[in-house]
Amino acid sequence: MKRRDFLGAMAAASIPDMIIAALHGGSEQAAESAKAVIDWSGGVPPLFCVAYIDPGIDSQKQQEGRVARYPMAIVPQDDREHFVAWRDKVREINPDIKLFGYQMVIEETTVPGPGHEVLRRADRAWIKFPGGYAPVVTQKLCDGRTRDYRIFDPRVKQWQDLFIESCLTTLESYSYQGLFLDQCTIFNKAAPVSSMKEEMIDALNVTLSNLRKEVGNKILIGNSSLSWTALNGEMNESRPEDMYDEFNENVQHYKPRVEMYMNRISSEKARMTISSMFERAIKYKAYFGVSENYQTVKWYDEFDKVLDRYSLV
Repeated sequence: MKRRDFLGAMAAASIPDMIIAALHGGSEQAAESAKAVIDWSGGVPPLFCVAYIDPGIDSQKQQEGRVARYPMAIVPQDDREHFVAWRDKVREINPDIKLFGYQMVIEETTVPGPGHEVLRRADRAWIKFPGGYAPVVTQKLCDGRTRDYRIFDPRVKQWQDLFIESCLTTLESYSYQGLFLDQCTIFNKAAPVSSMKEEMIDALNVTLSNLRKEVGNKILIGNSSLSWTALNGEMNESRPEDMYDEFNENVQHYKPRVEMYMNRISSEKARMTISSMFERAIKYKAYFGVSENYQTVKWYDEFDKVLDRYSLV
């Protein structure tokens, strides 16, 4: 519009119309400025998803678009061709997404992947008590069966060396921004005596510090109720009562700090907690995720409703 046309239009407008327009614009600006600010997530929504998806299984296909809506995703380390193509497709849709490769820490694993192949060579590092008893972790499988998994002793040098090698192997196998370290903890059943547990915590802490020296500024996130200074943060998996202690800003972490809260839901009633848990995670500066199962990724309307109350800077 030419300047004189614009002035003519202004002259033709009634004074009340101009006042209403000015007030409307002012109210929008006021509403925007009144929003709370999220200034710790790099200008992106503080959300992530867990996508343990096998793109070769029909029921798990066609989820790339949903995964790509998230700023961050935890994905399988599997380096078979169809897994690599799947990750590439996600990246093609969202070139800015941060992908974290899944890596087991302290527990025996049958999950495929180049890093896990290395870790499986640690055959002399299992925890054993006097008399030969070896504690195990019992996990429920996708088909409903259960399986027992042995537990590594982090004080054993073989495990320390192979764990670091396994992490480096995973990182070298694909252009991940970092690793998600599952079971990055010391199980009570593995260390029934407090002095033994302290030794194991110290050994794991030293190993993670040595890993940090090797990976530089790669993002490292542990699935743990414990806090590890060499990591960028930990995931709290549906333990809202522990958010304050685990996400306390006085806890030291490698920068940038990346804390995660995963809200596991299994019913419509549980879905009603999404908004309140997301708000709570934001309060503690933690990235938020929701999952009904880790093979299915969804985007929830509640995300948008909560984010509409905030300004991302």
